[in-house]
This record gives sequence, structure tokens and C-alpha cells, in this order.
Amino acid sequence: MANGMTIDALYEAFMDIDEEGVSTGSTPFAEDVFEFFDKQTLGDLGKEAWAAQYGMYLPTWDPAQVHLAERERDLDYRSAMDTLKTTQAATERVYATEMDTLSTALGKELGKGREMAGRTGIRSGGLESAIEDTIATTGSKAKDFGDRTRISKKETDDKYNSAMVDAALDFNKTERQEKEEFYDRTMAAIMRLMDTGAFDEPISCEIDEVYDEELGECVPDIINLQLYDQGDDTMNEHIGDVTSEAYMDAQCAANWSVWCNAGCISSTAHTWSNPSGISPSCISNCIKDHCA
Repeated sequence: MANGMTIDALYEAFMDIDEEGVSTGSTPFAEDVFEFFDKQTLGDLGKEAWAAQYGMYLPTWDPAQVHLAERERDLDYRSAMDTLKTTQAATERVYATEMDTLSTALGKELGKGREMAGRTGIRSGGLESAIEDTIATTGSKAKDFGDRTRISKKETDDKYNSAMVDAALDFNKTERQEKEEFYDRTMAAIMRLMDTGAFDEPISCEIDEVYDEELGECVPDIINLQLYDQGDDTMNEHIGDVTSEAYMDAQCAANWSVWCNAGCISSTAHTWSNPSGISPSCISNCIKDHCA
């Protein structure tokens, strides 16, 4: 299988971006798939030719679901922010009201103490103690309410952060699922193309061999390894006149024998001894010219 063809790498190849999301320049997706295999040719075709022939069978990225998930995420972000602001405003309003209430109550109590002290002209120990108790109680209430307000703010912040994280995770999950689905469709398309030979390595047989599709391998080229024989003694005699050096060069003789046979057919050479109309000396001379 191709090198480095991961879910993310395949998506980035289609989108023409790198791992950081930076554009890498527009290239056909089929050419990107070709490059994953790190071969000079696939199915005996170069990159551009392969992409032109098989690109239509590869899937395309459908952004619809991701765009929908992105909009839902943004709406969740906005809702979380609105909830945060509303809750914070309500908390601050309640805190301010309670503090005003405490401050007013403390002022009234202190006013009563001053009024009583003014009427008697003296400040007794009991009055001083009552005033101190009132101040202490008010301070304790203010501290307690401040603590509860801080806890409430923290809970509000935690809910906001949790909502933001959940929205982001939901989007990432959808995006990942779409990438996986695109990867699966691409792999399925590649497997189908493999069945058609689109990714086959080019078969290179020796010069005296041919490729047998049924066996799936190179086999000796029996026809061309034998010099063309019409079953005629005169023909064989002339073929035997080919120089021994050229005759022993089986590859050269095999390459040229059929070609020479076709080139030497003469419509005026039909005889009872040579019904094929092929001039034996023509074949012999032809092979000599090319192989001697």
C-alpha cells in the first residue's frame, strides 16, 4: 500500500494544505494519490497520464457536514458566552444589592448608637459593645456573601468553559468522522482500481520472453525463438544458409525472422514447390543483413 497515506495526510492532500493548514498550491487529487505510492509509473503510466485516466474514479471531499457542525459549534460558543455574561451580571447585581442592604443596616445601627449616646451624654460599655457586635456581624455577613459570590462566579466560569469544550469536542468529532469516511471511500476506490490493473507494476520480460497473462509471469517466446519454418525443404535449406554466427545469435534471429518473413512475401513467387509465395533467399538475405 502507499506510504504515509493516513487519514489526515489524505485530507490535507485533497485540501492542498500542509500539517499546519498552510496552502501548498493546487494539484489534482489523483496526482497526490499517485505520489503516495512513491513510484515513477503506476499501471505503466506517468503521474499526469495516470491522474487523467483514473482521477474520475476517486472520491471528492464533501464539506457539508463539517460546515453544519462548524455552525452548530459557533452557535454553542455564542450561547455559552451569552449565558456567562447574563449570569455574571445577575451575580454582580445581587452582590451589590446585598452589600447596600448590609451597609444601610449598619448605618442605621450606628446612627441609633450615636443618638442614644447623645441623649445620655455618656457612652456606656454596653453601648460600645453593642456597636462593635453590630459592626462585626455586618462584616461577617459581608464576608460570607462575598465568599458565596466568588463560588457562584467560579461555578459560572466552569459551566462556560465546559460548554465551550463540549462544543469544540462535538465539532472535532464530526470533522474526524467525515475525514475517516472520506479515507474509507478513497481506499475503496483504490482497491477497485487495483482490480483493474491501475496500480500494477510494468512487466519487463527478457527479449526472448513474453508475458503470459494466465500464468502471470514471463515465459519463453517459443514462436520467435524458432526460425520461421514453412515446412518446405527449399525454405529450410535457404534458412540454413544464414551465417553460423548470426544463426547462433538466437535473439537477433528471433527478432527479425517474422519481420523478414512478412517483408519477403511476393505475389509472383507462388510455385508448387513454394506455395506460400515467400522467396527463401529473401528471408536468408534479410536475416543476414540484420544479424550477420
